[in-house]
Amino acid sequence: MKKEKLIQIKNTFIKVLVYCVVLSGLALNSSCKRKGCTDTKACNYDSKAKKDDGSCDYSCNNNNNNPPPGCTVVKITENISSITEWTEGKIYVIETNLTITSILTIKPGVIVKIAKNKAIIVQGSNGKIIANGTADKHIVFTSVSDDSYCGDTNADGTLTTPQRGDWANIDLRSSGTVLKYCDIFYAGGYTTYSSAIALDVGSSQTTIDHCTIAHTRLNDYASAAAFWGWQYTKPGETVFTNNIMYDNDRPMIVHYNYTVDESNIFHNPANSSQTNKRNGIFLLGTGGFQGVVTLGVTEVPYIISDWVQVNSTEKALIVKDNVIVKFGGVSGQISVTNSGTFTYGTNSIFTSIKDDTRGGDTNGDGNATAPANNDWEGICIQTPGQGGCNWLQQNVFYSKH
Repeated sequence: MKKEKLIQIKNTFIKVLVYCVVLSGLALNSSCKRKGCTDTKACNYDSKAKKDDGSCDYSCNNNNNNPPPGCTVVKITENISSITEWTEGKIYVIETNLTITSILTIKPGVIVKIAKNKAIIVQGSNGKIIANGTADKHIVFTSVSDDSYCGDTNADGTLTTPQRGDWANIDLRSSGTVLKYCDIFYAGGYTTYSSAIALDVGSSQTTIDHCTIAHTRLNDYASAAAFWGWQYTKPGETVFTNNIMYDNDRPMIVHYNYTVDESNIFHNPANSSQTNKRNGIFLLGTGGFQGVVTLGVTEVPYIISDWVQVNSTEKALIVKDNVIVKFGGVSGQISVTNSGTFTYGTNSIFTSIKDDTRGGDTNGDGNATAPANNDWEGICIQTPGQGGCNWLQQNVFYSKH
């Protein structure tokens, strides 16, 4: 009897021992395969993880003393009056209006965050920004509340989120600035120029290429646009190509003598339904054309706000096929005199800015207004030496003539 009891105890002990060994093996195997955050600087660092799974979170320590890797904070509190370079791996926080009177070179991959209502002003004979980003490493200008770039720089957790018009703009008052592969978000808070980029006196020789401008402030200011150029956009001097503009008020305001390059895009490439509130190219100014101007963009309409004239053999207005031209008021008119050249495509459209059926809701008022006859003057084509107007009728809608 005792012998049988001993055998039973022995068997039980062996079973327990085997069970423990199996459990230990499973635990060891599980430990070997465990994935998690392996960065000791992260908030969710897992000391038992053997393989990093990309889940590292730095939101608990994204402040000026302990930023995420590659995001060393540099506070900018003084103007730039000597040659300066901003380098990758740093996030530059502009805490006051920044005036640049020398050359500021910004390297690819740099993040620039701007405090509430603050502007970047480039002026003087030597003032310019050389920001040559690349397709792989854009340069970003955004709100200090934008935690999607280098984390919570203003160290307020989720208390603030980026908003349209958080910061003012890039105000260019001198020539030579180059912005390539730059992303400019949440600007337009400046009351004088409610835009993300503004060309001011003496800034016509500017290059803006492969940039994205989005989330600019919406308002009724005459300068409310992603890009404001008006009389400072000059043919042959101002380069504005391959840019993307979406979620702004108006994408572009330029002088009527400026030919807008057809490479620009007026919607979010990732979501084609995300466009701009008043999605068009607004041509400001009145008077005679100074050379040959081509209206060739077909994605959005052009808006002529006043009276313009083609008045000599050296002057020409070319409206390509499928282009829509809208007129913004009763004085809106194209006048062709003295052998001036005016050509248009068989599918070109000339209509009122209130005409939402052609080119969309360009005045951004929904259904508040509807087009009607006499909304604008018309297109007057004079026969040389005869005077008077032969009013164009083909593809013309809601004009007086």
